[in-house]
Amino acid sequence: MRMAIVAVALLMAGCTASLHPLYSEVDALFDPMLLGTWRESEGEKFGEKFFVSVRAGNAAYRVIYYDGEGSGAFTARLVELQGNRFVDVYPETPPSKNGFDNYLLIPAHSFGRIWLAGDRLTIALLDPDWLGSEQASRVLLERIALDDYLVISAATADLRRFATKYADTKAFSVTSEWVREQ
Repeated sequence: MRMAIVAVALLMAGCTASLHPLYSEVDALFDPMLLGTWRESEGEKFGEKFFVSVRAGNAAYRVIYYDGEGSGAFTARLVELQGNRFVDVYPETPPSKNGFDNYLLIPAHSFGRIWLAGDRLTIALLDPDWLGSEQASRVLLERIALDDYLVISAATADLRRFATKYADTKAFSVTSEWVREQ
């Protein structure tokens, strides 16, 4: 149950969990233009914001996401695949006073396309509805059903081929717009 809550907290609702990352340590990029505080472009109707800072080592970002009620911390990495930029987000271990509870949680990656134009950021995450559709059932991407969730179990190389092939399709249609706070 808690893993579902963590997955929902990823930058916006509608994320799809992946057991493996989209990036490799060799090709993770760093763009300083992503640093700063971002809020929904439609104003603060839900109070959603995220704060991006530098995480020590290997072109990584630390993202603190606030949804108006609570916050979550994530590590994010940027990767470019055939001219398309993607972000891979991975949750930090959620705090728990129960060690057994932490042992049973399986953190997962979530990824999507991003476009940065000045102080405007667009994020298009992998759509879980598309992934569960009949159309997507023909896509060779290993996944498993876990209760009401699809979890991608494909290896990083397969994820990269998938992301490259389907970058400009409805697969990445869970879109949100953000603006930098001044």
